[in-house]
Amino acid sequence: RGAVKHQIEGMDAMAIEVRAAALNGLARNPNVEYVEEDAKRYPLALTTPSTGAPYAAGQLVPYGIKQVQADLLSDALAGNRKVCIIDSGYDRAHEDLSSANNITGEYDSGTGWWYTDESHHGTHVAGTIAALNNAGVGVVGVNANNQLKLHIVKVFGADGWAYSSTLATAANKCKAADSNVISMSLGGARANKTEQRAFDQLLAGGILPIAAAGNAGNNTTSYPAGYASVMSVAAVDEFGAKGSFSQTNSDVEIAGPGVAVLSTVPMGT
Repeated sequence: RGAVKHQIEGMDAMAIEVRAAALNGLARNPNVEYVEEDAKRYPLALTTPSTGAPYAAGQLVPYGIKQVQADLLSDALAGNRKVCIIDSGYDRAHEDLSSANNITGEYDSGTGWWYTDESHHGTHVAGTIAALNNAGVGVVGVNANNQLKLHIVKVFGADGWAYSSTLATAANKCKAADSNVISMSLGGARANKTEQRAFDQLLAGGILPIAAAGNAGNNTTSYPAGYASVMSVAAVDEFGAKGSFSQTNSDVEIAGPGVAVLSTVPMGT
């Protein structure tokens, strides 16, 4: 008296719906190898459409927004803060970023202007932080209301890597731009004393450096996240479980949404 819900292609199996009382009989049936629950699976870049409050209708709201409760806290007074993003650049032409906030940046002789992004990584990070609350356009960032100041320092070109010396310079450029927070979704395996001293001085001066714990999926330490002066951030998924790739060690101070995050990428890509 059941109903076939799905015949599984390529296997002698099917998904059925029956009364609970029928399960034991099926399990004892000599013609049935086994019976198990049809487990639920979910897409891994979860978003929900905005209903209009606090985000404009048509906006996609990444799961991380609700997970960190950014939708419960107004960013109307965020204009007195500046976040410096050290990464691969920023696509200034992006519809969710083009007029976002008060954006400044640096020119680097090795990587070029801050408003280009060959690897797409920096634009993705920027969208998570500050994608605009535009009706019917894209996603929203944690600070979505065009208030937060951004400063972009581009250390990664198309080849996708940089030296610790370059990073120390970049961090000091963040300081020179009067940044309050430095965001670094980057790292490497070996500690560097010069780099560490740069971040020690920044923290002593009231600037908070934040870096990814690392994506090696083990308990090793990445740097600059491993320095005492840098906040190390691990990644969790939409259910609050540790991301399989996220490094776990005693340097980790906080974890945030970092698995299958929907964000901005350069236009036309």
